[in-house]
Amino acid sequence: MAKNLDPQFEIETALPDPEERRAVLRQLVASIEYVDGIAPKAWVLSLKPKPGRTFCLTVGITEVLVLQSAGLRLLLEGPLTDELIDRFGVSRPATSYASGGPDQFQVTLQPREVAAATDELTLSHQKFIKMVGTRRSDNEPRGGTPNAAANNAAFVAYVRREAEGRPSKYFVLQWNEDADRTSGTGPFGNDMNDRWTWTSGNTTKIRADDIVVLRRTGAIKGIVGYGKVLRGSYPDMRTESNGNPTLVDVAWIATSSRPALTKSDPRIANMPNLWVQANGAELNADDGEKLIAILSKEFVALNQSNKITDESDAEARRYPEGRKYEVRLSVHERDPKARLTCIEHHKPAYACQVCEMNFADKYGADIGAEFIHVHHKKPLPMGVRDTDPRNDLIPVCPNCHAMLHKEDPPMCPEDLKLRLRARRQT
Repeated sequence: MAKNLDPQFEIETALPDPEERRAVLRQLVASIEYVDGIAPKAWVLSLKPKPGRTFCLTVGITEVLVLQSAGLRLLLEGPLTDELIDRFGVSRPATSYASGGPDQFQVTLQPREVAAATDELTLSHQKFIKMVGTRRSDNEPRGGTPNAAANNAAFVAYVRREAEGRPSKYFVLQWNEDADRTSGTGPFGNDMNDRWTWTSGNTTKIRADDIVVLRRTGAIKGIVGYGKVLRGSYPDMRTESNGNPTLVDVAWIATSSRPALTKSDPRIANMPNLWVQANGAELNADDGEKLIAILSKEFVALNQSNKITDESDAEARRYPEGRKYEVRLSVHERDPKARLTCIEHHKPAYACQVCEMNFADKYGADIGAEFIHVHHKKPLPMGVRDTDPRNDLIPVCPNCHAMLHKEDPPMCPEDLKLRLRARRQT
């Protein structure tokens, strides 16, 4: 394996979709286990052996399985059925492999196709592995491979572990908004539509599919969000002088500027790692599951998620008492940076721009501070749209927000403000 390459980073970059990644790695592990059973000294797994290749399984001197930019390439030994050839686009290799058999084929599968690979395809691949993993003279295992030095036990262990899959783990990320504002930096890095890049301190344990909760520090303390990791810990190459702290890419499920939970809440009193002053602290599975269950209810109550429900969801929000059922919500992503810019642009901040109510003034700063909804003046379309937070967004209270959406398309905030002013004058 090339020096200083991180297997997790390279694999997750090449295969960002968790299900597709697991399917590809399961195929890789199946091939490793097969060759290890017949010729344990004749194979090597290398990471980034050449430009454009993420990994390569070599048996003897033949690259039998390669993940490259075009997809996952497998070498096969025939005969193959016409149905299999047509279904997967099987072809003859450009050159015949000297150590292979007389009826050689190759197939390149897209990651999404790997899980659907048939037993016939797998058996043909294993047949090719057996051909190149044993000597033709006596059918005995080959004694080695010229590329043995490239093998890396840590990489193989990582592949086996990821292919098996593991339950999601739970981690705590920190956000000191006061320090970010002072330094002119923020917790969000490059915006990639439905994900945000977040610093995770120096931990390297966070992986795709893990769950993270966001703890706000500074003047206002508490849990302000939770989400799912799309890409696990990887080094921040922009901060080499600081020791390359790690980053994670997160799809936030819900966030709020006002804490949904604080340290004084008795429901989370026995979760010590939740309040450790270290970025990337890990919660045990029981605490993590309990915390997410509590947060999901709290964010519904706050109605401060950064995902705005479609109008059709109003029909789903009728709750018959005593009966359990599932509610599915259709949602649009909203960028927290745009929300904050919008709030700070409109004065006074955190005041409804229709009825002028400020929650901190009306209910007290202890529960009302920094509570406000943000309304899109133009409905969000399907797909992604660039938003000008100063002109496209406006802070409104929940009551005025609901009234704006009583019409389709939503009412103009200025029209609702005129209507309210007229009623106050009567």
